[in-house]
Amino acid sequence: MKIKTAQTLLCSVLSFGLANLVILAESAPQAEEDVVSLGELLEEGIYLQETENAFDEAIEVYKQLIAAGRPFEAEALYRTGLCYLALGRPINARAAFQKVVDNFPDEGTWVEAAKSHLPGEFKPLPPPWQDGERLIMRVKLPGGATVYDQRITVQKKEWEGKLVWRFDNRLFGMADGHSYSYVDPETFRPIFSHWYHSSLGDADAWFTEENVTIRFKDKPEPLIIETDGIVFDNDQTMSLARQLPFEVGKSWKISLLPILTGQKLELELLVADQETLSVPAGEFDCYRLEIRPLNQTLWYSVDAPHYLVRYGAGGVAGELIAIETAHPGETRTYASETLGISLRVPDEWFTFEFPDKKETVRLVDPDATGKSRIEIKPVSSFSDESVESLDSIVDYIIGELGRQFESFEVREDATEQTELAGIPAISFVADYLDIKGSGMRTRREVVAIRETEVMSVISDANAEDYDSYQASIDAIISSIEWQ
Repeated sequence: MKIKTAQTLLCSVLSFGLANLVILAESAPQAEEDVVSLGELLEEGIYLQETENAFDEAIEVYKQLIAAGRPFEAEALYRTGLCYLALGRPINARAAFQKVVDNFPDEGTWVEAAKSHLPGEFKPLPPPWQDGERLIMRVKLPGGATVYDQRITVQKKEWEGKLVWRFDNRLFGMADGHSYSYVDPETFRPIFSHWYHSSLGDADAWFTEENVTIRFKDKPEPLIIETDGIVFDNDQTMSLARQLPFEVGKSWKISLLPILTGQKLELELLVADQETLSVPAGEFDCYRLEIRPLNQTLWYSVDAPHYLVRYGAGGVAGELIAIETAHPGETRTYASETLGISLRVPDEWFTFEFPDKKETVRLVDPDATGKSRIEIKPVSSFSDESVESLDSIVDYIIGELGRQFESFEVREDATEQTELAGIPAISFVADYLDIKGSGMRTRREVVAIRETEVMSVISDANAEDYDSYQASIDAIISSIEWQ
């Protein structure tokens, strides 16, 4: 019984195999005909794509080839990606290219071609900027209110005996921020980075090939982040992106580190399109660069040196308002039409006026050591008791500061008669405790009355930095003139 069953099974298997051979033999001519037909369909798609530039129609043809499967599926997918690029649809294009890489590892030619359109490792090209180039940006909310002005400067500097590039990013307005990075001039790998923001904190970072060491001002222990490959400082990105080999549809992988968060980001830079923009600095043909998945967009001029023209991030938008050249060691004249004064400031200092706050000019040194401003207010803004004389106004100001700051104390023998913009003035120096955690600070204020206006020049710094900082402020004060 067992033998009979086995023989029956064997015969069944043999019969099944012979039947299949017969079927395959009979269907072979039909398969060859199918291949010929699919080949003709591929030729039709290539003609529509390359000769007629009828990309939508070519995609429809390629979809038929993809649905049919091999032998032309990988090529059809790749050519679909090219069509999407030509139509300005890079997301669809990358999806098609990725499918070629993922689904057809044995299709070497098409896999390599597809990889060339997928994110590659970012290797900066030689810098397109000039030493000392400075971009002035104005950053606004969607409703048009100015958040802050921004200066992005790139300069050659010496750092620990080595020539490096220094990337400076300065913000001043509703919030104050200052970051700078020293980077290797060959690899553009960051060496040292400083980051300060009036609301978010203060930190320094040292970069090596193995790790990044971050020291926060308000924390006793450093944060050490292990790294694998090059990690760029987040705040050098706006300048670093100018070194991309821009081409619509191209994308690159990049590792960034915002040092205040200490969380490394793995991102993609995608050149999504080409557009023409009009900004206060002029009209520019631009590449639109998307940073994914952060949903941030930056526009760079098509022509070298690839200026940053506009960016959008976090609900704010920055636009290029001027292109300048920094001149370290020199001074420049700053004139304020709203305040009716002019003054000389060191070239690397930041000057800013709130569009909606007409009575103040802010002054910030290159390393954000101190906080200074010039205020001009009508005499009528002070209480009636304080406007009898310059002395009474100064007493009123000191009294208000005493109520505002903790442990506010005017230094003995630090109140003196002086001059401001050619008219009599009084200055005083006081120490107080900063309740936000930066310790003891020193404030100097110079006050003068001119007809119906009161001018105050205020300088403020950490107590240990006051003497060296004040020397620069004194030079600015002595240059103030009425327009």
